Amino acid sequence: MNIFKNATSIKLVATEAFSTLSSQLYFFVIPLIAITTMNATTSDVGYINTAMGLGTFIFLLLLGPLCDIRKTHLLLSLISVLRFFILLFTAYLLATKKLDILFVCVSVFFVAGISAIYESTISSYSEKIIDKDKLHNINSWMGGLRTIADVATGTISGLLLSVSNGYLTIIIISIFFFLSALGPLSFHKKINEKNNERGLENLKVEFNDLFHGMRIILSDKSHKSINLSIIQFNLFTSIMFSTYIIYCIKVGSMTVLDVGFAGSIGGIVGLIGIPMSNFISKKIDFKKIMMVTLFSPGVIGCLIFFIPRSDQLVKMILLGLVLGLWSITILINISAFETFKQKTISYESIGRYSAASRCITWGIEPVGALLVAFFSPYMPLNIILIISLIGIAFSPIWIFLSNVPKKLLIHI
Repeated sequence: MNIFKNATSIKLVATEAFSTLSSQLYFFVIPLIAITTMNATTSDVGYINTAMGLGTFIFLLLLGPLCDIRKTHLLLSLISVLRFFILLFTAYLLATKKLDILFVCVSVFFVAGISAIYESTISSYSEKIIDKDKLHNINSWMGGLRTIADVATGTISGLLLSVSNGYLTIIIISIFFFLSALGPLSFHKKINEKNNERGLENLKVEFNDLFHGMRIILSDKSHKSINLSIIQFNLFTSIMFSTYIIYCIKVGSMTVLDVGFAGSIGGIVGLIGIPMSNFISKKIDFKKIMMVTLFSPGVIGCLIFFIPRSDQLVKMILLGLVLGLWSITILINISAFETFKQKTISYESIGRYSAASRCITWGIEPVGALLVAFFSPYMPLNIILIISLIGIAFSPIWIFLSNVPKKLLIHI
């Protein structure tokens, strides 16, 4: 399936692109703005990052039932509009020199929380407008957008901040959020044809079953083992990503510009993962895909240790390869897992399952950052990196020991 020949697919991917890029940009630039314009301390940045993590965890934990409501398109649009107004108000406070760290924390708490609900809802949303046999291709593109955005955010943020001041940068990002609100509205007729969706009138019943998605995870051995592996992977990845930039700059003698350029290389390399994901899903069984894509980043990350011994150009290429290959493996992993969820979880529960899964797999990430903050004064950076890469490489052990299907995704 060529998504560029299908208007519905194009709108869906474009909507996700605007939403994902906007979220990543805001979470990246707001600490930088706080440091450069508000004299934020290291502790202040820690509070901001903690607020992001708490927003994600609390919203997914308490508002997961929203992800399965009937008017999914309205929920997605409403979330984007809310993010648009939160950022506009933040920009106004910054422009008038009234912005403080407390409001920054409140802002990122709500933006992170509703963005997490958005990402969980999009799983059920895709299934409403895309045929099942075409879901994996769409998931590959959407996974590609997320992983490439992760890598390219630093470069784009640097460019925005270099050509505009802080509040203009936030306004530009808010416009992206507004654009992401328009896409879902064009699908309302097809969505409303579904006769097995729950309306707002049943929302009270759904909130009485807040832990429905968590019970699915715990009761299904395959899903439990996959989520355990992803929890371990994300914990040690958080440690690695909290450390590698400092290592590259302090030990590897790279500049911030070098790291940004390497991120651009990584984003370009990561694009290869989109066609690779579709090809691999047709040739390799699901269990092997999940195991290899969770193990490989632990090996790929070892290339970072060659950076201090390399010339300046080689340093950027090495880091770019690490980020690019990392993006490819994560893209393949995300798209495979997303398709597996959509094929094995009932239509009525997919949103709440996604919310519960993200709650525990994303909610662990602040723990990794806190561990780095605690141990970094007592341990060398290279030791922390080695521990994180070993933890990543061993994350597939839960899947290896389980009965995750050894089938091609098309046969699940």
